[in-house]
Amino acid sequence: MNDRRKNLSLAEIGRRFHVSAATVSNILNNKGKFSSELAGKILAFVDEVEYRPSLLAQSLKGNSKIVGFCLRGNLEDPWYIRVMAEVQNGLRRHGFYVGTVLGEQDLLQVRQTLDLFIQLRAAAVVLGPLGYTAEYEELRPVLDKLNFVTAFDTLEPMPLPSVRVNVYRAACGGVRHLYDCGHRRIGYIGPKTPALADRYSGYHHTVHELALPFNDGWLVPETDSLGELESGLRRVCARPDRPTAFFCQSDLIAMRAMKALYRLGFRVPEDFSLLGVNNTRESELSIPGLSTMGFDSTAYADAIVATVLDGLDGKIHPENASRTVNPVLVKRESVKMIPAENSNLNQ
Repeated sequence: MNDRRKNLSLAEIGRRFHVSAATVSNILNNKGKFSSELAGKILAFVDEVEYRPSLLAQSLKGNSKIVGFCLRGNLEDPWYIRVMAEVQNGLRRHGFYVGTVLGEQDLLQVRQTLDLFIQLRAAAVVLGPLGYTAEYEELRPVLDKLNFVTAFDTLEPMPLPSVRVNVYRAACGGVRHLYDCGHRRIGYIGPKTPALADRYSGYHHTVHELALPFNDGWLVPETDSLGELESGLRRVCARPDRPTAFFCQSDLIAMRAMKALYRLGFRVPEDFSLLGVNNTRESELSIPGLSTMGFDSTAYADAIVATVLDGLDGKIHPENASRTVNPVLVKRESVKMIPAENSNLNQ
């Protein structure tokens, strides 16, 4: 479709049908009196040309239908792209127009983006990932000027509505799946950073809840260096009581571990089972395919849309101010079953 046709003004549409811009506006907003025949022709035309009202013109009228979306995530991550597209579609179904700014990692750039949404008189702004309270505090002078803000991918409690994935449950579910497959010695691969603390906590809690053996020697503090990861795994694999499976903090870490184990002469899942978190596109393409705890991007986007709509309707209360999306187990080939008669031998 020609972009020029998409950006037609009400006056230009009116001239095509020999009516005023006000009449076109009334038809699009179902106001006033007009013939059903004329309305049918104009509505068919605007659908054909994919007409979209000017965001600025809408905002200057008050009662803005603009929602700003500021994505600070990695634009190469399909997860964020899917979430962004589904949030846009969800809000559009409710009559909103979504203005999106991508890739603003730096907080100064985020402030400038938020200033733009203030000038547009946006009804609401969706901002994320917004991980830490310190980031919120730095942005607070601008956030306080906005009508309504919801954050996503928060890592710490914040005094504004938010949506996040439940990575603690992902870790719990991942360990439990390994247990259900017969594994009793389950190691852990990943850094113990504050941003990822929930994953280690879920692993640690579930190991103890299932009365499984726990050993600090089965923990591999992964870094960006494949050589250091290989060194850590060499140490663990040399133990006589080495794990039969590893829970990995992310799919990327799991795939790095898969490569490091291969370089050490081990195979997945024949020698070690691996399970990751996130269900990235690469996890499906790896050989063997990586079992993982994933998250439904549609459910996540729906939670963001619901938070925005509740906020604009004045329906945000403590029980729905923070929404979480639970994980889903995706079974592939990187986890093998251990026969029941061998499970006790792994204690």
